[in-house]
Amino acid sequence: EASVQLPRDEERNSHAVANRVSVLARLWRHARQAPGYEPETGRLIHLHAQRLAALLSKPSTFIASTNHGVMQNIGLLQLVAAFPALPDAAALRTLALKRLNMQLPGWIAGDGAVLEHSAGYHFHGTVLSGYVVRLLTLIGEPVPPAWNDAHQRALAFLATLQRPDRSLPQYGNTFRYAWQLPPVLGVDDDAWLKVLRERPSQVQLFPISGHAVWWSATSAAQTPTHTHIPWGYFAEHGHRRAQELSLLVWAGGTDWSTNTGYWPGDDPPGIVITDGWAGGNGPHMMGEAAAAPRRSRLRAHAEASGLRVIDIEREAPTTTGAPLRVRRQVLQWQGSTWIVLDTHADPLQRTLRVIWTAAPETTQQPGTGSSFRLEREGSPVAMVVSVSGRPAVATTPVRGSREPFAGWVAFDRRAAAAPAIDARQPSAESGAWMLTTLALTSDRAERRAEMTSFTDAEHWTLRLDQGDAAGGGDAMLELTREGETLRLLPTGQGRSAIAPTTLRLMRAT
Repeated sequence: EASVQLPRDEERNSHAVANRVSVLARLWRHARQAPGYEPETGRLIHLHAQRLAALLSKPSTFIASTNHGVMQNIGLLQLVAAFPALPDAAALRTLALKRLNMQLPGWIAGDGAVLEHSAGYHFHGTVLSGYVVRLLTLIGEPVPPAWNDAHQRALAFLATLQRPDRSLPQYGNTFRYAWQLPPVLGVDDDAWLKVLRERPSQVQLFPISGHAVWWSATSAAQTPTHTHIPWGYFAEHGHRRAQELSLLVWAGGTDWSTNTGYWPGDDPPGIVITDGWAGGNGPHMMGEAAAAPRRSRLRAHAEASGLRVIDIEREAPTTTGAPLRVRRQVLQWQGSTWIVLDTHADPLQRTLRVIWTAAPETTQQPGTGSSFRLEREGSPVAMVVSVSGRPAVATTPVRGSREPFAGWVAFDRRAAAAPAIDARQPSAESGAWMLTTLALTSDRAERRAEMTSFTDAEHWTLRLDQGDAAGGGDAMLELTREGETLRLLPTGQGRSAIAPTTLRLMRAT
């Protein structure tokens, strides 16, 4: 490396240089203990440590807005820990701390989430923040309270985001596998897993970073369920992907509603596609660019008596001067039925598209009308997905489609064909809505919601078929929204099994 005049490929990439520090530290540990050790070996290793320090501390190569910059500073702290005899060790320590303290507020949010648009990169950031705390302790540097607190908040958010099988929702650049914290962080793995599997039902809202996580320890489908709804978007931060307002649903070890995940790095065209709206199930207009400016926000939310609801919206400028507004309301009933209402106002009158994708190991069969049944061998439950709308929605079942792109889920550096439903709705001047029901079921019933009245996004009534209500006959639920009020009214022969409920939606400030 000392002989390189013009670096090739990614030799000087911040990620690569920081990783080489770890390798060099290990080499030094072994070299100085090896039989026949010669001082010249130590001199060469220390010269290379100085070379890496120069690269990592160079102002023009510092990447302040992503985890790469954090890794650069971790590399500097590793150099200080492994090579305390470096003549500029004190300066390196000071520089690393100055940079880290500058980065922290924009990297880990006050609610604990790493602001890099990805469940996988939240895990990575949790590990990196733990490395910062550990390295500062090793070199005898007091750990700034802000860093200690940020690491603990990141761990807490991770414990909320992770499922009992150690998987993470495939939001953003996230690999599909079991994620396990490294032992060096000092987290008791058995205790961690126990928390994931025994936590009580809970609703967690993270308004700063833009996440909602619903965990149901029990559900009407007799299985725990995990729901993740991300809407945060930070234009200048890393790993930006067009996936805001997605709905990610896990139950019984299966992703019943997911995004594509981290596409293999050796397929640049695939990366471009999956960085766009085709890589997730967020509602979007055909032709929207992944890199277009936009912002999203939480409008309202509520929870009571087995009913959870969230109302989120995305806004983007258009060439007309009037903005595009895409809005998604998600209702969850008894932990196992999700009702998704997508509405929009688009001055360009484009087609609304939503791609509902399930895990590759599931199979998809057509049901009645625009409904589809997803099953997985050995699973006690199946998922029925039903779509309707005004104007009428066209639903196309796909699996591993290249053109148009749909029906793919990425693993670690590979991708697999997966069942998906490509739902498209033609433009409408006003009053357009798309209604999707995702219902876990252990029988052959096709439970779905039907819109009975729609004025606008805050004034509507829909009906949900609940099937047999604990042996009391058919139960229908009527859900009505009137501004800030949401009412649930049971009807049908089984209505006595369900109590009427009124929710006051909490408006976001």
